Amino acid sequence: MSHRLITFFTLCVLLAAPLAAAANADKQCAEAADAARAAAQRYHTFYLDAGWGGRTDRAAAHMNACHAAFAERGFGLIGVEINSENEDVEGYFLSYGPADAD
Repeated sequence: MSHRLITFFTLCVLLAAPLAAAANADKQCAEAADAARAAAQRYHTFYLDAGWGGRTDRAAAHMNACHAAFAERGFGLIGVEINSENEDVEGYFLSYGPADAD
């Protein structure tokens, strides 16, 4: 194999990783919302990992997907807490409760 071909495949793998993580995060939100509804939980907190490639540009999109998934199942957003370590964002705690609660 040539050096260029190996470099090309390496770049493809590195560039595909954030896309796969994004799809996985949205799927995990929907699964968590389904589990909370099936267990008849009134309140649920979901941890959204700010994994590689999502700290700055994709975090809001993932949160919006989580909010939509939980809203479809009768939950409303209560609050968001940032989990940081050494001033680096590691993830977000998203808390949901009954949509009709004020």
